[in-house]
Amino acid sequence: MSSGGTTRSHLTCVLLSVLVLAVASGIASADEPSVADVEREIEEAAASYLDQDSYRLTFSQENYWALADSGFVTHAVLSARPPHALSIRYDDGGRIVASGGTLRVFIPQTNQFFVSRIDSTGLTIDPASILRSYRLHPSDPIISCDTTHLRVHLVPDNRFMDPSRVDVTIDRTRQLVVRLSARASSGDSSTYIIESTELGAAIPDSEFRLAPPQGASVQSGSPYDHGDLGS
Repeated sequence: MSSGGTTRSHLTCVLLSVLVLAVASGIASADEPSVADVEREIEEAAASYLDQDSYRLTFSQENYWALADSGFVTHAVLSARPPHALSIRYDDGGRIVASGGTLRVFIPQTNQFFVSRIDSTGLTIDPASILRSYRLHPSDPIISCDTTHLRVHLVPDNRFMDPSRVDVTIDRTRQLVVRLSARASSGDSSTYIIESTELGAAIPDSEFRLAPPQGASVQSGSPYDHGDLGS
């Protein structure tokens, strides 16, 4: 083959390669959702929970404490009645109950019971609250996306709020959160792997009541010291 023919063949191969890359790039761009599309998917996922009278999640929780450079894993069941009642039962006997503007926490390892008044609408310890209380990171909103899962980077509106960063993975086919990783400004982090979700679960009223176990040390200054909170 002449040098002219060889040159033309090489040029054709190069042009074909460029064309393939351009087409592939165009396909990738078409598959990448816009910020508006992602915001819509987040709203739909939040509605999957908030449109229900109740829901229950089972999850594993991986915690890391930066100061001690150590971590541990627990398992728990979260029960919720949107928008103001939430209960978490840990497999080690720990409890968290938020209801009626009050947060109650029992820590079995130290036999301590904490109570505080809260605005329940500000709770950010379940998927629905995280999705509604946080917004997409302005410069790095999408971590990854495929046909089945969307992983996004969320931050609070208030820069002093913790957790300061939350990565959320949404199952796009079911419109449910399947993984949530929260990082505090201190460097502490918790990752929640949601193993099952039961929408419309039957949850008794007793699940959202929690009194100090017998012999528990109630946090000093707690409303329980003054007898103005019921169980």
